[in-house]
Amino acid sequence: MNMKQLKSKKGALWQVACLCSTAQWHTLDNLSDILQECWLKKPSVELELAILISYHKHTTTPGQHLNKELLDNSKLPVKSRFFIFAGSHHLLQAEQFLILNNYDRAKQHGHLFLLCIQLAVEAIGISWGKQEGEVIHRNSQNLIPRLQSQLSLKESVSANRLAPKMTFVLGMHRSGTSALTGMLCQAGFDSPADLMPPTTANPRGYWESWSIYLLNTRFLERMGSSWHDINPFSYGWEDYAMTNTWREELLQVLDKVFTNPTHPIVKDPRFCILLPGLAPWLESNLINFSFLMPVRHPFEVVRSLELREKIPCAVGIRLWLRYVFSSELASRGYPRFFFAFEQLLNNSPAILEKCKAILGAKRSEIHDSEATNYIDRGLWRQQASSILEEVGRAISRLVAEKKLASCLYELLIRGNYHSAENQRTIDELRQKWLLLL
Repeated sequence: MNMKQLKSKKGALWQVACLCSTAQWHTLDNLSDILQECWLKKPSVELELAILISYHKHTTTPGQHLNKELLDNSKLPVKSRFFIFAGSHHLLQAEQFLILNNYDRAKQHGHLFLLCIQLAVEAIGISWGKQEGEVIHRNSQNLIPRLQSQLSLKESVSANRLAPKMTFVLGMHRSGTSALTGMLCQAGFDSPADLMPPTTANPRGYWESWSIYLLNTRFLERMGSSWHDINPFSYGWEDYAMTNTWREELLQVLDKVFTNPTHPIVKDPRFCILLPGLAPWLESNLINFSFLMPVRHPFEVVRSLELREKIPCAVGIRLWLRYVFSSELASRGYPRFFFAFEQLLNNSPAILEKCKAILGAKRSEIHDSEATNYIDRGLWRQQASSILEEVGRAISRLVAEKKLASCLYELLIRGNYHSAENQRTIDELRQKWLLLL
C-alpha cells in the first residue's frame, strides 16, 4: 500500500484490519510508525483510529510508543475507544482459551476481536463494503491457527529453549550458503548438534541440521513438491493444516538440535521457498529474526546444478528465479543482507563485518581471523566469465527468463535493494516471472 492509499479515509483502516485478521503484528508495528508520521503532517480521526488499533492490537507483544501530541489531541469518539479496548480484551481471551485447548471458544473470541475493530471503524462513519467484509471473513478463518503457532513459539522462548535471536541463511542451492554458515559458526554463532556430514561434493561440510533437512524434505513431499520443483505452491498453502503441523514439528526440532542457544544460525536452501510458511513466527515479535543471503550469478548456479544434480539448464534458471524471488519477498521488513557470492570469496572479512552488524553481534563475541580463514576461494569452480557463452546457448530459448534473472541479480548485489524504487522494480520483475509459469 502506497502513501496515497494510507492517507485515504478508508485505506489505513482497511490495511490495519487486514493485518489484525492475519496476526501480522510485526508488519503492523512497522505500519504504525508510518501512520504516525502521516498524522503529524495531516491529523485525521481515521489515521488516529488506525494508529490506536495497531497500538492496542496485541496485548502480549506491545506495540510502538504513541506520539504524545496524538494522545493530547485525540478526536476519537468514546464509542471507538471502547471497541478498541474491547477488541484487545477478546484477543487476549482467544489466546487464553487456546492455552486451555478450547479451540471453539478461542475462535469465538477471535471473531469478536475482529468485530470490535469493525464497530470501532463504523463509530466514525466508515463501513466495509461487501467485498472488503468477505476478505476479512476469509482471513479470520486462519487467525486462530496463526495465534496457536505464535503461542507455541512463545512457550519455547519463555522456557529458554529458543534464543531471542535467530538468523536464517537463505540462498539458492550451489550459492555459497554452506561456506557462509561455516564462517559464521566458526565465528562463534550457534550451529545445530546434528550437523550433516561432509561429502565429496561439499568436503568442508554443509553446516545444516540433518533433522531440519529431513523434516523440510518430507513436508515438500506431502505438498506434492520437491526442492527442484519450478512451480510455486498452491495459493494459501501457508495456512494449510499440514503447514501448521510442519511449524509445530519444526519448533520441536529446533528445540532439540540447538541446545542452550544464544544466536542459532539456521540453514537449509529449502527455506527460500518455505519461509512464507513461517509467517506467524516472523510476525510474532517474539524473536529477532534476521536473514543473510549470498546471491550467486544465475549462470554459475545453473551450470553447477547441471554438473552435480543433472538438472537441465532450462530448469536450473527457473529454479534460481523461484528461490530468489521467494526469499526476497518473504524477508522484507526484517534485518537482512544480500551480497554477491564472489564477495564472500574475495573479501570475507568485509562480509563477516557486515553480517555481524546485521545480526547485532558484539566484536568480543567473534573470532574473526579463524572464521574468515575458513573461506576457501577454490570453492568458486563455475565462474560466469568462463561459462557465460556455454550456458547462454543452453537456455537460448528462455530469453525472458535470462533477462529477468540478470536484472534481479544486478538489483540485489548493488546493495540498495531496500529502496522503495528498487522494491517496486523487483515486484514488477516478479509479476513478469509469474506470467511465464
